[in-house]
Amino acid sequence: MSRRTALGMAATSVAALGLAACGGSDDENPAVPGDAATIARDAYIFGYPLVLMDLTRVAAETAAPANRFQHAAALPTPAQRDVVRLDRDTLRSTAWLDLQAEPMVLQVPAMGARRFWLVQLLDAWTNNVHNPSSVRPQAESAALAYTYVVTGPGWSGVLPGGLTSMPMPTPTVWLIARIQLDGDDDMPVVRALQQQLKLVPLSVWTNAREPRAAPPGGLSTAQPPSEQIAEMNARDFFDRMCAVMSTNPPAPEDAPAMRHFATIGIRPGGKVHGLSDTELTAAVETAQCSRRRTPAAAWVVSGCISHPAGYHRPMRSGR
Repeated sequence: MSRRTALGMAATSVAALGLAACGGSDDENPAVPGDAATIARDAYIFGYPLVLMDLTRVAAETAAPANRFQHAAALPTPAQRDVVRLDRDTLRSTAWLDLQAEPMVLQVPAMGARRFWLVQLLDAWTNNVHNPSSVRPQAESAALAYTYVVTGPGWSGVLPGGLTSMPMPTPTVWLIARIQLDGDDDMPVVRALQQQLKLVPLSVWTNAREPRAAPPGGLSTAQPPSEQIAEMNARDFFDRMCAVMSTNPPAPEDAPAMRHFATIGIRPGGKVHGLSDTELTAAVETAQCSRRRTPAAAWVVSGCISHPAGYHRPMRSGR
């Protein structure tokens, strides 16, 4: 049984009880369900990937603004702890996309038949929505350069020819491009390929304007997101979760769980009610303890695997 199915089944029955207690009222302070602490625990597990992704985005944007590539200039070292399991045979080019204003166009240059490349497009909940690669370009054209347009939810418009549409369910997107690196001697070639990656707003692309040059690679000086979330006050966590959901709402399939969480105020733009700071902290600690007790030290939440140190990686998509 998937996490979404399990939460949905529990939410359907418990939320019904909670709504009955509220009497269907729209009062600002509805009756609090008797299992409010359990609901808070479940909401913490549900919202953890979203909050961790948001902290990761904010940390990354201290080094490069939204909608701009940040190219790694060297292979990662053990000192890099912004994400887990950085590989040692590719160079990364990453960008955080904000699709609220308009779509973004991504072009991957020709690299030759023997060089592997991969582009991951993760939504704000860590779901791996698209993953074009040298193995499966997923492009409409077999041109030497593959050109994609990443669109946000609800976007409608006419796209110019030659663009492969990649719609995303959230306006916040983490783009991670990897290019195969065959040893130190290959570094200049891969660095040159990184500079040929293009990422521009759709309006810039259609007007044939030159994109701004990407900033040089560098490390964020912010505290690692895993440490930030581990140290976060419980109420601050839920406040941030509710705020981020206003921009990046959960999937429609999560509606039963969201009705469950709403009985204690956890909704887009909401605030937790009915639990003291002590009770809320205890609920979060219970969720964290359950994570540490999980077999194989893995915690599967909203399309990602989160490890006890606070790190996460997206699960493989079948797309």
